[in-house]
Amino acid sequence: MASAFDLDRLLGMVSPSAPNCADIIRTLLDLKADQEDQALSQHLLTDLVLRYAEAERRLIRLNAELREKQERLDADLQAAAVIQQALLPKAWPDRGPVRAAWKFAPCDRIGGDVFLLTPLGSRFLMMAVVDISGHGVPSAMVTVSVCQFLQPQSGVVWQPGAAPDGTAVPPAQVLTALDREFPYRRFKKTLSIFYGLLDVTTGQFAYANAGHPPPFLQRPDGTIARLDAHGPIIGMGLGESFPEERVELVAGSRLTAFSDGLTECRNAAGELFGEERLADLLIAARDLPLRDLPTRIWDTAAQFVGQRGFPDDFTLVHLEYRGRE
Repeated sequence: MASAFDLDRLLGMVSPSAPNCADIIRTLLDLKADQEDQALSQHLLTDLVLRYAEAERRLIRLNAELREKQERLDADLQAAAVIQQALLPKAWPDRGPVRAAWKFAPCDRIGGDVFLLTPLGSRFLMMAVVDISGHGVPSAMVTVSVCQFLQPQSGVVWQPGAAPDGTAVPPAQVLTALDREFPYRRFKKTLSIFYGLLDVTTGQFAYANAGHPPPFLQRPDGTIARLDAHGPIIGMGLGESFPEERVELVAGSRLTAFSDGLTECRNAAGELFGEERLADLLIAARDLPLRDLPTRIWDTAAQFVGQRGFPDDFTLVHLEYRGRE
């Protein structure tokens, strides 16, 4: 095709008196317009290709930065999960007046549930099962603070030196202190907690509850009772007191505490696992060794929910009082 310069020369060479002059000029002008359109299109195409290439290079850089940030986040989450696992009790000795077994499974890599089994002196065992609202990193951060608050050295649950072997703070008093320390406005979280204190020398078990599912007490004959003690959820600042109850554990008694991640999970039909199903399962498994009980309940619940999985953190804690041996 002729260049724009050639077309201009041809237009200048056309004589007005030439036959079909108008048609020739019109044809040459059309060719020139097409040529200019092609040049513009080529320019636009080149510009678009350059822009696309730059956008692609930028996208590659952003993806690399995103991968790096995701890797750092994964590392942070893994570190947080290790810290949270470190808060949990280690393997429980198969001797002494109390046996313990448990199952803890956060629905994410880190969760909002936590539990404590802490000896206080030589006479008492403190048990706490805590459920922070929500799950993930924000809730896990609060679990760390709660665990630190409930450590014996904090002075909240244990007062050394006040008696020959120290003094365990009553459960209702502990929950009152917890309610003051963790108002909703501080963390934008609420928490439920079952807190119990077992005198291992007598079997006396004092407990208080702040909006948490009540545990089950199973007697040696297999019968089940709920340990009800209704107190307000921690963090709402309602100013209500926390009732404290007591029960005597005889040798062979089992205590089962849990979070609502167990009883409120659903199957494909939308049916709740529920407390009644859990109670029936405990009765059926009464002769099962305590160390095998958490796995039995976990497997049953996992089969119940199927591929849906557990939408909330799963916490299950068993104590068996053996009496003084």
